[in-house]
Amino acid sequence: MRLFVAAEIDDATRQQLAAAREALRSVLSEARVPPRVTWVTPATAHVTLRFIGEASEETAAHIQAALAGLALAPFDVTWGTIGTFGGSRNPSVIRVAPTGGLESFRRLAQQVNERLDPVIGAGGSRPFAPHLTLARVKQRGAGVNWTRALQAIRWTPIVARIERVTLYQSRLSPKGPTYTALSTHG
Repeated sequence: MRLFVAAEIDDATRQQLAAAREALRSVLSEARVPPRVTWVTPATAHVTLRFIGEASEETAAHIQAALAGLALAPFDVTWGTIGTFGGSRNPSVIRVAPTGGLESFRRLAQQVNERLDPVIGAGGSRPFAPHLTLARVKQRGAGVNWTRALQAIRWTPIVARIERVTLYQSRLSPKGPTYTALSTHG
């Protein structure tokens, strides 16, 4: 089983992600050679708190038990900016980042890690950067003005409530991933 723990987002944020995706898609299609991009469907968008990877059913049960006592204090997050990982000249990921609620997200990720580390070992060493992935850039294309493309997205900051986390199983396919909720906590 391929597993991860994520925070859910609300429908209003999903709708804005859909609009942002279409705006970006339109601008990128105008490039001399459009980039090859994998789009994240708004219905599957989430904030990954901890990627676990392959695990047995027995380990999944231990993970669920470890998360069962998670005491999540609901908090608000402001999804405020469009940006990239990899810089605007050679982006690898187009993402939406929070401008409010960042410390609450970091505390939540820390709580999840404190519960899971004894079960599956320590997580990665990268600092936690909460975000919503809009697209993954697989090939850069030619004649793409990434700064202009990102500016074409009319993102209005939106406040959403984070109230729970979910342990997901991810199944990969050529049509994209399918996520199945195994348990919800908080």
